[in-house]
Amino acid sequence: MRYRSNSFMNGHRFFQLALPSSRQALGSIGLPTTAERAQTAVAQYQALMARLADVNDANAQLEIRNWLGDSNTPGTPAERYQEVENDLSQGQPDPTLQAKRVSDLEALLPDFESQVAGAEAAYGTKTGDETSSADGVFSGNNLAMMALAAVSLFVLPFVLD
Repeated sequence: MRYRSNSFMNGHRFFQLALPSSRQALGSIGLPTTAERAQTAVAQYQALMARLADVNDANAQLEIRNWLGDSNTPGTPAERYQEVENDLSQGQPDPTLQAKRVSDLEALLPDFESQVAGAEAAYGTKTGDETSSADGVFSGNNLAMMALAAVSLFVLPFVLD
C-alpha cells in the first residue's frame, strides 16, 4: 500500500494546518497581545498603589514608596510603570521596545504585591478596620450564622419530607 504524498500527516502539510500562519492568528487562539498585557500590568500596578494607600502604617507606606522610587529615575519600578502607561496613552512605534517594557513591569509586580500584602498583614488596612467596627454586620460570627441560615433554607425542606 502506498501513501499519498499530500496526505494530512505529511510533515509539511501537517504543520501548515496545525500552526497559525500569522501573528494575528496567534492572538485569536488566546495569546494576549503586548497591548493587552500592558493594560493588565498597569491595572495591577494601580490596584497595588490603591492597596498601599490603604495600609494603616505611614512608615510602611513610605518604605514601599521609597522602594518604588521616582518616575523620573531610570530603572526604578515607578519609572517602568510610567513608561508602559505612556506607551498605552501615546502609542509606541517600536513593538520590541514596548514588549521589553511590559515584561520589565510584569517582573516587578510580584515583589510589589508581596510587599503590600506584608504591610497589610502586619499593620492592617484603614477600610478593613472601618468595616469591622461599623455595626459588625459582616463579622466572622454573623457571617457564619447567615451562611448557616441560608443553608438551612435549602436543606431543611428536604430533611422534613
